[in-house]
Amino acid sequence: MNIEKFKKKNKNQYELLLDNGQKILLYEDVIIKNNLLVNKKIDSKLLEKINKDNGFESIYVKCVKKISTRLRSEEEIKNYLKENLYDEETINKVVDKLKTNKLINDDIFCKSYINDKLLLTNYGPNKIRNELKKHKINDEIINKHLGNIKKEEFENKIDKIINKYIKNNTKFSSIMLKNKIQNVLNDLGYYKEMYIDKLNNIDNKNDDDIFKKEAQKEYIKLSRKYKGKELEMKLKHKLYQKGFNLNKIDEFLCEIVE
Repeated sequence: MNIEKFKKKNKNQYELLLDNGQKILLYEDVIIKNNLLVNKKIDSKLLEKINKDNGFESIYVKCVKKISTRLRSEEEIKNYLKENLYDEETINKVVDKLKTNKLINDDIFCKSYINDKLLLTNYGPNKIRNELKKHKINDEIINKHLGNIKKEEFENKIDKIINKYIKNNTKFSSIMLKNKIQNVLNDLGYYKEMYIDKLNNIDNKNDDDIFKKEAQKEYIKLSRKYKGKELEMKLKHKLYQKGFNLNKIDEFLCEIVE
């Protein structure tokens, strides 16, 4: 079979018209790799090789399109190919070609990932580290790029989180508020030593006013349903759940009894 004509179909594919009327759609890299621009004769053996090369190139192009939407780690690409049931040899060959063409690079991915999380989320260093480990980025790369982040960047995020919770949770006692904020910061991946002094400095001067307001509110609500000792027990339990001091609660209960 001889190639009679090349016709460009899209950005990187050409249609080959053979002298027997057959048409073959090939990627540009396959045409160059098999020297088809010069050697225009195709026998059955070469045709089999061309089809195999073209199948591989199709898989590679799919990965390139996936990477074009955002940077991908090597692990992401491997998982994507596994999900599509490609064999290990094909997966390794595709990944090697992507790495050779600098389309995947875990060092660059790690740096970009950290910058995105700093810009778009409140993630702390430990959460970022754990997310990167899911991508199987090695500790040396993670430590390098996390180490380049200024301490102030995480401190500013912690300050904003603390101030937000203080502003939006005016009904909580200082103890309960601190516990709530600590749980949030832990979940976001901040180390205790990064925020503990800031939590200890939260002003608790309004605790008495908050307690009186909440105690009176809960008393009015519960007294509609309970009386006597049962009311005292329910009220004590409810206020203790809100993080108020037991001595304050007992004093309030004494006032009610009187």
